[in-house]
Amino acid sequence: MEKAEKRGLGVLNGLTELFRHSPPAAEPEKRTDNGFEALRQQFDTALDRLNAKIEERRQGVLIEQRGNGKAGVAEKARLEETIHREMREDIQTAHRQLATGLEPADIDGLRSYLQELDKIGAPGAESHDPLERARYSIFRRFHLEAGKIAWRELEDRMRERGVSWPELVKAHPFLSAEEIDQERRRRLDDKRLDFLNDGIHKSSEIIVGVVTAWKSDYPDRGTPLWQALALEGVATALRARWLKSFVEGLRQERAEVERKAAELLGGEIAAINDCLRQGCGSLVDAHRLVASSLKILDEVIPDIAWQQVRTAFPEAF
Repeated sequence: MEKAEKRGLGVLNGLTELFRHSPPAAEPEKRTDNGFEALRQQFDTALDRLNAKIEERRQGVLIEQRGNGKAGVAEKARLEETIHREMREDIQTAHRQLATGLEPADIDGLRSYLQELDKIGAPGAESHDPLERARYSIFRRFHLEAGKIAWRELEDRMRERGVSWPELVKAHPFLSAEEIDQERRRRLDDKRLDFLNDGIHKSSEIIVGVVTAWKSDYPDRGTPLWQALALEGVATALRARWLKSFVEGLRQERAEVERKAAELLGGEIAAINDCLRQGCGSLVDAHRLVASSLKILDEVIPDIAWQQVRTAFPEAF
């Protein structure tokens, strides 16, 4: 027993001596540090190479995306060109079907005329220059009246040749035939009002079937919406033809229109000068005077011009 204990104590003492006399802890740690440092350097090198590869790939993707972006833009441009060509073809087919007598060259000429008219008139929209504002207002009034006549002409030609508006209202199990018909008429009324409210600039696009907001997202060729746009393109060409006739007719009536306009504007100018000399009764009175003057430019003179011109075109009514 004692021997065993001594042997145990001897082993314990030996282990104690071993740890007591073992090399300082710093040395194996130093060796470990040296190993770790080498491993760290290898890891850093590998990581740098990986980051470089990632950056190379990222740059490649950016270049590819830029290339794809350019290709995408070019592809969209080609698609729009194809759509516009097809729409133009279908508009011209509708012109022949409805016997408008307008050929592609005529339509191009009318479009150029609309663009030029818009260029001349648009600056007067918010202008206080009497001539510019009156000219813009007269063009706008003539465009509106031409639109009314053109839409009626389109419907007459469609009726005479048995052409119907494309079906824009789908049958619904919960709607009666009468309700569907009412919705159909409402849609057509809305389309007519939208058409009449188009400005000259928009007409210069619709005449060839261009809807700027759609870009390349046109409805499929032959669908009801596509067909309706083709018919609207025909109506716009008829409108442009009437508008051109009215503006040219105004030249013949220019002297009388200017005489009546001068009388009205002379009275307004006198009232304004009195207000400036004597002082207007109130700011409200001054605003009322300005509003009255603008109304003459925006509404009265265009109406005088229209009433003077329309008598030369009895066939339009």
